[in-house]
Amino acid sequence: MKKIGFILVAVAAVFTACNKAPESPDSISGNITISPLLTRASDTSFDNGDRIGLTIIKNTDGEGETFVENSPMEFADNEFTGNLQWYSESDVASTFIAYYPYDASGTPATFSVQTDQSKGTSSSDFIIGIEENIKPTANSVGMTFRHVLSKIIIDMTNDTGSDITSVVLSGSKISADINVAESSVSVSSSSATEDVTAYEAVNDESYSAILVPQEVSLTLVVNTADSKEYTQKLELSSLAQGGMHRVTARISEESGLQVKVAGEIEDWTDEGEIGPGGDDQPDESTIEYAGVTYKTVTLSNGQTWMAEPLRYVPDGMTVSNDPADDNAHIWYPYELTNEGEITAINATGASALTDEASIAEYGYLYDMYAALGGIEITADNCYNYEGAQGICPDGWHIPTRAEYLALCGYANKLSDEESDTVDDTAIFFDDSYNGGKISLFDEGGWNFVRSGFRQKNNFNATGQYSRIQLYPKNTSLEDQYGTQAMTYILASTCYKPITNSDGELTNIQYYGMMTTFTNQYPEGRVTVGYTSICNGQQLRCIKDAE
Repeated sequence: MKKIGFILVAVAAVFTACNKAPESPDSISGNITISPLLTRASDTSFDNGDRIGLTIIKNTDGEGETFVENSPMEFADNEFTGNLQWYSESDVASTFIAYYPYDASGTPATFSVQTDQSKGTSSSDFIIGIEENIKPTANSVGMTFRHVLSKIIIDMTNDTGSDITSVVLSGSKISADINVAESSVSVSSSSATEDVTAYEAVNDESYSAILVPQEVSLTLVVNTADSKEYTQKLELSSLAQGGMHRVTARISEESGLQVKVAGEIEDWTDEGEIGPGGDDQPDESTIEYAGVTYKTVTLSNGQTWMAEPLRYVPDGMTVSNDPADDNAHIWYPYELTNEGEITAINATGASALTDEASIAEYGYLYDMYAALGGIEITADNCYNYEGAQGICPDGWHIPTRAEYLALCGYANKLSDEESDTVDDTAIFFDDSYNGGKISLFDEGGWNFVRSGFRQKNNFNATGQYSRIQLYPKNTSLEDQYGTQAMTYILASTCYKPITNSDGELTNIQYYGMMTTFTNQYPEGRVTVGYTSICNGQQLRCIKDAE
C-alpha cells in the first residue's frame, strides 16, 4: 500500500473550543454568545428557553481571575445568549465553565435525580461544558457539553398479554456531589436510597432512566395492568460517569422476569443498542487536528478510526453551498425538504446546512481532488494514491477498499476480479444483510453518520445533493423518515477509468463505503461500492498501522 504525505497549512476550524481572536478589539461584538454541541438524555439539542449558568475565568498574567460567575444564559435559535459582555482585553484568554440546568442560587455542589421520571428524563439530566483558551470574538463561542450522570436503557419484551404500567429501578442513591469546574461527580454518602420510575420511550418496548454514577446492585421491578409484579435483582455494576448502560429484559407468565445486562458507552453520544460483553467495548480516545478535537475509536480488529466525519478545509480552498459548483471541491452538508407527507423515494428538495452544529455532526462533503489536497486525478495516475494521507492528520490516511471491507464484509469486485468479495469475519458483518449493518457500526463505537452525498455521476453531469430518503417503503425507522438514505464515505482505492464508445474519458470510479435501505435491509445495509471522483462524500480518516 503506497503512502503519500502532503504538507498542509491548517486553517481556522469551523467548530472549536479555541476561537480565533479578531484582528482588532473594535470588531468584537459586545455580547457573549455560545453555540452548543450536545446530545442530551431525551433530546437531540437544547430547547428554546433552556438556561445554563456560565462562569468565565480570565488568565491574567498567568493567574486565574474570575470575570463572571454563574451568569444565566438562555437558549434560542441555536445559541445561548444573555446580557453578558466581553471584557476589554482582546488578547487575554479565558476558560468558559457552563452547566445545565441553571441554578439561580449559585453553581450547584449537589444534584438529585427525580424519583419519578415517567414523564421524561430531562429534569434529571446534569450537563457540563468546559472550554479553554477562549479570547474575545465576534463569533459565537463553540462549546461541547457532556453528561456527567449515568443513563440506563431497558429493552423490554412483553410476552404476558397484559400492558406494562410501570418499570422501576430500585436500590440506587439519588443524590450526587458535583464539582462543575472539574467536571467530576460522585455519589453523596448521605444520599437516600430510592426507587426510580423509568420513562417509557417506546410503548411497551423501551424504557430509560438517569441515575447517579455509583456501584450498585439494582433491582428491576415491572408492573403490569393485571396487577402482577415481576422482580429481578441485577448483578453488581459500576455506573460510569457519562456512561450509558443497557438492560435486556423479557417478562412472561411462565418464566417471570429474565434480564441480561450489557456494557456501557463512554461519552453519552447516542441511544443505540450495545452488544453483550462489556469487556469487549471499544477503546475510545480523541485526536486534535487543526484546532478541532475528533473522537476516535480503536476496534476489535486493531484499526483506529476517527469516530466522526472530517471537517477540515485545506488552505486555498473554500466550501460551497451549491452542489452544482464544480470549482469548490468541498460542499456543506445538507438536509432534505418535503412538501406534504413523505411518500416517495426522493425528497422534493434539499438545502445546505451552514451552521456550526450541523457541520460538527455531518462534516463536509469532499471530492477526490480536495481529499488528496489538490491533486488532479487522471486515467494514468488514478491507481497511485491508495492509502494516501491526503488531508488527514499526520500518521493517518484516507481508508482503502480493504480497510472498509474489514468493517462491512462486502465489496464490489476489483477491476481484475470476476466476482464481488464477501468476508463474513468482518467485525460489523450481518449474515441476514450479507454485509454490514448500521446498528452494528454504532454498537462498536464507529458512529455511522448518514450525511448523504453530493451526486455527480460523470464529468458531464450537473452536481446535486442526493435526495434519496428514508420513507415507509424502504425502512422500519419511522422517526427517521425524510432523512438521507444513501451515503457514500470516500475511499482511496481506484476501481477504473470509464470511457464511452468513442474512447473519451467520461468518469473515473473509486470505491466508497455506502448505505442501502430497502424492504430487505430496513435498518440500513453497509457495503463497499463504486462511486465517481466527482461526487462529494463524507471523509473518515484511519490511523496508519504501527
